[in-house]
Order: sequence, then structure tokens, then C-alpha cells
Amino acid sequence: MYDPEALNYLSRSAKPHALIVGLLANTYYYVQVMAYNSAGPGPASEPQFERTLKKAPQKPPINVKVTLVNPSTIKITWRYLATTAEEEALSGFKVRIWDADQDMSTANDTFVDFVDRSLEAEVGGLQPAKKYIVRVLAYSPGGDGKMSPPKEIILGDPQTLKNFSTRINNVSPIIVRIILIPILTKIISEL
Repeated sequence: MYDPEALNYLSRSAKPHALIVGLLANTYYYVQVMAYNSAGPGPASEPQFERTLKKAPQKPPINVKVTLVNPSTIKITWRYLATTAEEEALSGFKVRIWDADQDMSTANDTFVDFVDRSLEAEVGGLQPAKKYIVRVLAYSPGGDGKMSPPKEIILGDPQTLKNFSTRINNVSPIIVRIILIPILTKIISEL
């Protein structure tokens, strides 16, 4: 079934596999393999009728919100729009975060499996007083989907956080009681 008019992909590798790019999504192709050398091509393998995967997720996650959990941890939540029949089933999400001073190629991905339908993630180990960029994307066997718009976050300044915690630790327990008693009295009277 060798067709001389067919698209030929030439691999100069001794590896027993090749990645063919530029094919249409969700389309059937015949694939054959043959060896070649200076004498020419050898016999072709039996043709394999294979379908390419459907598209990657086409819509980015929406309503991405970033909240501070502690000075080095953030929580990211989002909403997602369902995949269409032209897209592969969703595998999960990636929360992509990187230092704003760096290129996105240095980003770290936190994977969120979609088995439990979770639409949130926590990312820790971040440095206070640094600016980070966060984006969320869905992924499937068809590939990575479109990313949400970038969210810039700046974690608290370590000196400010230190001063704030020192002020809280230096508050007298008597003052705290005086402040809390009217609030508790009001809550109890409303019950």
C-alpha cells in the first residue's frame, strides 16, 4: 500500500519511534514505516489506520482568584467551562507560577487531578516580598489548553510581617478582653 504521493517523514534516529507533528486533530491517517539506506528504501510495514487525538481544551479557566494563606503559601481558585465534543476529555489543571523577574520558561506547574473535580490548589514555598505571576490552564490527552490571564501577586514584605506579628504578640491580654467582651455581648444578645 506504499503511496509515493504520501507525506514522508524522515527520521535519522535509531530510536524505534517518531513524533509526527502538524496533523489535523481527530483525523484518521494510514501510517507505515520503512527502513532506508544508501541502496534505497526497504519494504514498508503493514499500514496502521490510526486516529489523532481531539483538540486540547480551547477555553481558559475563568474567575481565577489568589488568596494569601500565610507569608509563603497562596491558594488559587477558579471556574472552568465544560469541554466540547471537539475536545478530549479533561485530565486536570495546571497552576503555573513563576517569579515576575524571570521568563515563563522557569515556571513551576502544580498539577490538580480532575478526578475529584477540584477547582483549587495551594502553592507553598514562595518567598515573601517577591512578585509572582500565576496562570491556570486545563490539560487533556490532546495537550495543554489556553491559559487564564496572568495574575500578579506580591507576598507580604518580611519586615512588615515581622513588625505586625511583634505588635500582635505585645498586645496585653486585658486590652484584648476589653475589645472582645462588647462583641461577644452583642452576639449573645442577638441569639
